[in-house]
Amino acid sequence: MGDITKNFNRADFLCHCAVCHENPARPSTKIEVIHALQDVRDLYGKPIIVTRGVSCVPYNAAIGGVSDSRHLEKHADAVDLAHNSGEEAFELVSALMTLGKFTVIRVYPKHIHADMRPGARRFLASPWL
Repeated sequence: MGDITKNFNRADFLCHCAVCHENPARPSTKIEVIHALQDVRDLYGKPIIVTRGVSCVPYNAAIGGVSDSRHLEKHADAVDLAHNSGEEAFELVSALMTLGKFTVIRVYPKHIHADMRPGARRFLASPWL
């Protein structure tokens, strides 16, 4: 049982760095993103593992994130979701696309990036396309 939605906890979306974990007021992913992800979870019908929500600037740099990442606090409208197979990725992307709330979806070998970038035309990208 989640503390924000039926299946998600605030901790699922927080920055993973040690400094942020010591700060009780640390920022989180925008609530509308979390609620949209719950809608995806309801449609998908299986647990979804969030591997990255919001990131502070130092953590984003440390993991090689782009300088204007949608995970950064100033945007906080992106999530990375784990997948273990092409079939699982396909099913999760299908749920993301069906609901249409996420404007950018990128599929990587071990995760899916989804964000709610304002003004973006919906698109799907993958190294395999």
